[in-house]
Amino acid sequence: MFGPVNYNEYIEYLPDSIYLVHNIQEDSVYKGKYWIADSILYKRYVYLDQNTDATLLVDILPYKFEFKDINTLELNLQFPALNPYSRYKRIN
Repeated sequence: MFGPVNYNEYIEYLPDSIYLVHNIQEDSVYKGKYWIADSILYKRYVYLDQNTDATLLVDILPYKFEFKDINTLELNLQFPALNPYSRYKRIN
């Protein structure tokens, strides 16, 4: 909603319900799980303690999703207090 934002990461959704967040600046990859139920896309986030690698928090966020065209995915977080909106474009 604020125009294009250039992040130093991109998300890759794999067909086996895994998504990868590639951080270009840090040259790292974060792995997560996603699934679809009742027309809602759920993404699981696991937050780790960087010193001990212990799990601090597991969060599951629901998104309504819509494919605007063959190359564009729009996600809307389904929390009334928060309404982040994301639009992804396919890159080759």
